[in-house]
Amino acid sequence: MADLSEKTAAAADGQSGNIGDSAPFPPGQMLAGKYKIVSILGKGGMATVYRVQQVFLNKEMALKVLDSRKISDDVRMRRFQLEAKAAHSLNHPNLVKVHDFGLLDNEQPYLAMDLVEGATLANYIKEHGPLGVDMVGPIFAQLCFGLSYAHEQSVVHRDIKPSNIMLVTGVPLGSEGSIKILDFGIAKIAGDEGGEIQALTRTGEVCGSPFYMSPEQCSGDALDHRGDIYSVGCVLFETLTGTPPFVGQNALRTMLLHQTELVPQLKEASLGKEFPHGLQQIVDKMLRKSPFERYQNLGMVAHDLAGVCNPGQATIKLKPLTGLAGGGKFISMRSWHFYGLLVAIVLSTATVTAIVTAQYCRAWLPTQAVSITAKSAGEGTQQLLNSEGEAIDEHKQKIKAYKEAFAKVGTITSTIVGTGAKKQRQFVFPKDYAIGSISSRRAFTQREVSDKTIECKGTVLIPDVPLTLDVDGRNHDSLEVPSVFKKIGAKEFSSLCLTTSDAPLESTLSDDVTQILTIACDWSNLQSVSLNSDAVLDKSVCAALNKLRHLRALELSTTKMDPAEVARQPLLGRLDHLRLCWFRHPIDDILRSLSGSANLQVLVLEDDIISPEALALLRRCPHLEYLQLRPREYTTLDDRLLKAVAQLKSLRHVYIKETRLTQTQLAILTQCHWLTEIKLDPTPTNIALQTVDPRIKISQK
Repeated sequence: MADLSEKTAAAADGQSGNIGDSAPFPPGQMLAGKYKIVSILGKGGMATVYRVQQVFLNKEMALKVLDSRKISDDVRMRRFQLEAKAAHSLNHPNLVKVHDFGLLDNEQPYLAMDLVEGATLANYIKEHGPLGVDMVGPIFAQLCFGLSYAHEQSVVHRDIKPSNIMLVTGVPLGSEGSIKILDFGIAKIAGDEGGEIQALTRTGEVCGSPFYMSPEQCSGDALDHRGDIYSVGCVLFETLTGTPPFVGQNALRTMLLHQTELVPQLKEASLGKEFPHGLQQIVDKMLRKSPFERYQNLGMVAHDLAGVCNPGQATIKLKPLTGLAGGGKFISMRSWHFYGLLVAIVLSTATVTAIVTAQYCRAWLPTQAVSITAKSAGEGTQQLLNSEGEAIDEHKQKIKAYKEAFAKVGTITSTIVGTGAKKQRQFVFPKDYAIGSISSRRAFTQREVSDKTIECKGTVLIPDVPLTLDVDGRNHDSLEVPSVFKKIGAKEFSSLCLTTSDAPLESTLSDDVTQILTIACDWSNLQSVSLNSDAVLDKSVCAALNKLRHLRALELSTTKMDPAEVARQPLLGRLDHLRLCWFRHPIDDILRSLSGSANLQVLVLEDDIISPEALALLRRCPHLEYLQLRPREYTTLDDRLLKAVAQLKSLRHVYIKETRLTQTQLAILTQCHWLTEIKLDPTPTNIALQTVDPRIKISQK
C-alpha cells in the first residue's frame, strides 16, 4: 500500500504505473502560476497526476494534466473538457471535489482537485480477500449515496470499479466521506447529449472497464444511470466473492458474457461461502440484463442492503485497513442502517434523468482488428480498425448486412409440426440476424406466466399458442430497419412489444416505430401492443396505433409521450386492457378520455401523476373490473386517491403494488363490499389482517 497513487482520489484512470515516454514536470516547477509540483502520484493512458502545492492557499492538491501527445486529438481534448465540466459541477462528501480547471502555458489542459489519502477497494480486496457482510453494508451505503447524487445532477460515471472507489484514511467506515468515488474521466452529462457528446463518440470507441460494464454499454447501446447501477452490482459481487461476476479469456469475451450469461451464484463464485438469501436477490436485481428490470435508483439499493447487512443491530469491530490511520475503529451498525434508510428516503423522491444517448463500438465482426489501450490488467478502451488503421463505422456495416440477410428470405410463416401435446409451430429465420425474440406470454398483466423466450435465429420451435414478438432496440437492430417486418406473415403474432432507448436523433426513432406499427396494421391477429421507450414518440406513433384495427390491449411505458396527445386518440375507446407507466406529466387527460368506455376491463397505472378527481371519473366505465396502482417513486398512497378507487363500483380486483397501506387506508377498501380481491404487495405491517371482512381476499405477490 505504499504506492503514492493509492493515496490520491485523483489518479488518472485509478491506476499507478510507469511514467512513460513523455517528460514529466520536475518537482519545484510552477504550473499555471499557482501550482508548485511536489511529486508525481501516477500516470494513466491519457494523463499524469501530480501532488502540488497551491501557493496562494498554502494547500496541497492533486493536479491532473493531459499528456501532451494527446493534445493533437481534438476529440480527446473536448472529452477532457467535458470531464472537467462534469466533475466541477459535483460537490458531495463521497466525491472528489474539483476546484479548478483550465490550460497551462503550453496549452495542456489540467484539473485541480482535492488530495485524498487512502486505499482503493481493489487493493484492499487484493491484500485482505473478500469483505464480510458487516463491512459491505457501510461501504456500499456511502457509495450509493455519492453516486446517486451525481445521477441527480444528470451525470453518469460509466467506469465504476473497485480501483475507482477509495477507503479514506482516518475516517471510520460508515461515516460521511469515508468512501470517495474517483475519476469521472469518461462521465457524460445529460444536457450535452444533443450535440457535443454525439460528436465525441462517432469514432466507434467503447469506454469503460470490461469486468464492470453493463450489457448495454458492452453492446454500444444508449447508456443512462442504470448502467452505473449494474457496475455497482459487479463491484458488490467482487467485494463479496473476490472475483468479478464475468471473466472471459479476453476483453471482448468478457463483454459478451455480460450480455448473454446468467449471473453466477455468490456461493458458487466464493467456493462455498454462505450469504444471506436477500443479498443474492439484491445482486441478481442489480445485474439484470435489461435496465428496465434493475433497480431504478441507488436509494432503493441502499435501503435493501440496510435490511440485509444489519444482523441484530450489533456493534461490529471492522477489520483493520492496512495503511489507513484509525483502522480498526468501531462503528455501530445501527447508525449505518439508519443512514442507509435515510439515503433511500431522500433518493427515492428524486427524478433520475435518463442520460447518454451516443452510440459506441459493438464487438460483432470477428475479422476486424481490435486496438486495446491498456488501463490496467484485464481492462481497456477498445476501438475497431480496418487494415489501414482507420476507425470503422461498425454499426452501419452491421445494418447493411442485416438488410442483405433479410432480402434473401421470403415471407416468414410458421408451419405446424407434431400432434397432440407435442404440437408446435416452426419458424425459419435468417441464421445470424435476429428480428427479435418470441415468447408465449399472454396479456401484459400476466407476464409471470411466460413459458419461454426464444431468439428469432435459424429454426425455432415454440408451442402452438398466441405468440408475442418482442423487439428490444438495445439487442435487436431490426428496430432501425423497419422494412424487415414486411417479411413477417400476417397471422403469426397476437402481441408486439417494442422497447427503445434514447437515440441521437429521436425523430428518426419515432419514424422507425411508426413504420413498424404501420406494417403491423396488416397483421390480422395482432391484438396487443407494448411500447417501452425513453425516447420521444410523437403524434405519428399515436396515429399508427389508431390504424391497428384489432388492437385491444395497449401498454405505454417509460415514455416521453404527451398525455394530451394520447388522450385525443379514438383507440382508447376500443381498448379492454391499458397500462400507463412512468409518464412525466399528469395523465388526467387520458383518464378523462377513458371515462364512459364500455370496453375497458383492466387498467394498470404505475409511477404516474394522477389526481383523485380524474381517477373517480372511471366510475362511468361499467366493465372496469381490475385496477392496479403503484405510487410514483414508491411513495405512499394518498387517502384521497383510495377514496376515488372506492367510487369505482364495477371493480372486483384491486392490486396495490410496492407500497404499505395503513389500517385506515385498508379500511377504505374493505368497506367496498363489491370487491372480491384486494391484493397487496407487500402485505401491510401493524395491521390485524384477521379483522378484515372474510369476503375480501388479501393476498401477497
